[in-house]
Amino acid sequence: MRRPTLLILGVAGALLAAGPAMAADVHPDVVNGREPATGEVASLIYVQADGYLCGGTLVAPTVVITAGHCATGSGGQAFDPSQVKVGYSATGSRPLAHLAVSQVVPEPDYNSDTYDNDIAVLVLAAPIANATQIGRAHV
Repeated sequence: MRRPTLLILGVAGALLAAGPAMAADVHPDVVNGREPATGEVASLIYVQADGYLCGGTLVAPTVVITAGHCATGSGGQAFDPSQVKVGYSATGSRPLAHLAVSQVVPEPDYNSDTYDNDIAVLVLAAPIANATQIGRAHV
């Protein structure tokens, strides 16, 4: 279970290393968005668990980063992997291929009351063939 936690820290470190210049361009709300072009967001993953519909990012052929509240119950406990549905489309079209999750790893310091550290790792049961994952961060 240590490897996914290190992955979370590595991704978070890379985002923080981008510094204030990146923060100035961040817009947290999507207003009047648009459908992405085919293949434009190829690393985007669909996550559904306990009524939540969330997004995730493929960071390795078997590793998805998502929000902690999408992977845990109200007390912060990780969902059983069989309760989590993950969808992926290499071309950006529907229907999505549904993938089995073998492990759900919420950030150990995730707080379900305040949503502090709201991040989790989903480990897929098998790699996605020909998947486009987000670029690797070197920290």
